Amino acid sequence: LVDDAIIVMEMIDRKLELGWEPRQAATFAFSSTAMPMLTGTLVTVAGFLPIGLAKSAAGEYTFGIFAVVGIALISSWIVAVLFTPYLSYTLLPEKHNPLEDADAPPALTVRPSWFARGRLRYQSWIIRWEEVINDGLLRLVEWCLRHYAWVLVLTVAALILAAAGFRFVPQQFFPSSSRPELLVDLWLPEGSSFAAVETEVKRLEARLMQEEGVVNVVSYVGSGAPHFYLAMEPQLANLNYAQLVVMNRDEVVREVMLKQLTRWFDEDFPQVRGRASRLENGPPVGYPVQFRVVGPDAQRLKPIAAELTEIMRADPHTRDVHVNWRGMILNVQLRVDQDKARALGINPQDLSRNLNSILNGMPITQYREDDQTIDVLVRARPGESGDLGSLKDLNLHTGHQRFVPLGQIAYFDKTFEEGVVWRRNRFPAITVLADITDDVQPLDVSMQIDRALEPLRAKLPAGYRIEIGGAHEASANSEGSIFAIMPLMVAVILTLLMFQLQSFQRTLIVLLTAPLGFIGVTLSLLVFQQPFGFVGL
Repeated sequence: LVDDAIIVMEMIDRKLELGWEPRQAATFAFSSTAMPMLTGTLVTVAGFLPIGLAKSAAGEYTFGIFAVVGIALISSWIVAVLFTPYLSYTLLPEKHNPLEDADAPPALTVRPSWFARGRLRYQSWIIRWEEVINDGLLRLVEWCLRHYAWVLVLTVAALILAAAGFRFVPQQFFPSSSRPELLVDLWLPEGSSFAAVETEVKRLEARLMQEEGVVNVVSYVGSGAPHFYLAMEPQLANLNYAQLVVMNRDEVVREVMLKQLTRWFDEDFPQVRGRASRLENGPPVGYPVQFRVVGPDAQRLKPIAAELTEIMRADPHTRDVHVNWRGMILNVQLRVDQDKARALGINPQDLSRNLNSILNGMPITQYREDDQTIDVLVRARPGESGDLGSLKDLNLHTGHQRFVPLGQIAYFDKTFEEGVVWRRNRFPAITVLADITDDVQPLDVSMQIDRALEPLRAKLPAGYRIEIGGAHEASANSEGSIFAIMPLMVAVILTLLMFQLQSFQRTLIVLLTAPLGFIGVTLSLLVFQQPFGFVGL
C-alpha cells in the first residue's frame, strides 16, 4: 500500500537535494514514475485474477481477496501520483545545492539545542550505515557480474533444490478459522428417538456450562444450526442427530474445550458418536480425510468398506474412523390379504389413507402463530400409534360402515434395512470418514492412505472403485478452477509488460526473474514448518 508513495517521495527528495525547485521535483516525480507504477500495480492485481474469477466454492469464498487487493492497490497508486507530490510540494522544505552554498558568505552560528544535536547525530549515524550497506551491496553486485557463470549455476541449482524440497512442505487446503466458537455434532444409533437425543444433549450442556471460559451453549436437536457462517457444512434433519454451538471466551479456551470434548466423548458418552470441530475457512469439507467406495451393489460395498476402514485405522495420524451409513433400523412391512380386504369392502387406497390418518395424522385445519402456519392433525392416541405390538389392533373403517382390526386383513413382517443409503452419480457409495491429529495436515494424511490402498484397489471387482474425498478432493476441485483462469492471467500480464517495456528482451528478463521467488518460498516454509495451501497458491 505504501510502495508507490515511497518511490515518489524518494524521487522528489533526491531532486530537491540536487537543488531542484519543489514544483519541478514534484512534477518530474509524477511524469517519470506514474506509468511504471501503474503497470506494476495492474500486474499485481492481475496475479489475483484466478481466485477472483474461479468458478468454484473456493472462488466464491476468496473473491473478497481479489476485490480488496485490487481496490487497495489502485487506490494507493492514485494517492501516490496525485496527493503525494502535492503534499511533498507543500510540506517539504526547499534544499539548496551544496556547491551553490559554498560561495555564500558565512552566516552567524547559533549553538543548537540538545534536541537538534541529538537529531544531527542520529542522522549522521543513519547516513554512515547507509553508506556501509550500499558499499557492501555494490561490491556484491560487482562480484556477481565478474563471476556471472558461477552465479547462474548456483541460481539454477538453488531453483532445482527448491523444487525438490517443496515435496517436504506440509500441504493444506484452508486453515481453520480463528473464531472462538466450536461446533459439536452428536449422533445416536439410527432409529433413536428425539427424547433420547435430547437427554444426551442436556447432559452435555450441563457439563459445558460448568467449564470456566464457556460463554454460551446453543443446542439444535433433530437438525443442524442455522447457517450463520459461510463455511458451515449443512446437515440434514434427522431425529437421532443434534448440533451444539459452543461460544468460548477466546481462542485459547476454544482449544482447551476441543480437547476436553474429545476426551468426554471417548470416556463418558458411550451411546454417542460425538465430534467437536473448529469453524473452517474456505468451502465446507467436514471430516478432513474421506474415501468413497462406489459400486452398483450396496451389499458388496460393505466388505470393501470394512477393509478400507481397517487400513485407515492403521494409520497413526487418524482417529474416529467410521462410515457414513449409520446402521440398520427395524422396519415393519405390511402384507395385505387382498381377498379378505375386498370381502370387507376395503381397497388399497382406503387402507393407505386410514393408516396414514391414524399413524401420521390427517390435517383438519391450521393454526397461525406470528408468521408461521401450523397444521392441526387428527391421529391416534400417542400410546397406540407408537407401539408396534398394538398395530394389529388398530381399527379400520370398512365400506360396510363397520370397524375391523388391522390384524384380520394383514400380516406383519419385521425386517432390518439401511436407515440411510447414500448415492453418488446414482450409484450406492459408502464414505469412510476420519479426523486427524493436530500435528499433521489433511492432504498429507490422505496421500499416505491413498498409497496404502493400492493392494485393495488391485483386487476390486469390475465396476467398483475407491475415490479420494475430503480436503484432498475439495483442494483439487478448487485448484482446477484456478488453473482454468491461468492463461487469461498470463495474457494480461504479458500485455501490460509489453505496453510498458516495449521490448521482447526486457519482458523476457522480467519473466525469467519470477520463478526465482520459488527459492525463498520453499526455504521459508521449510524453516518455519508452515503449510502451503490454497491461499498461498
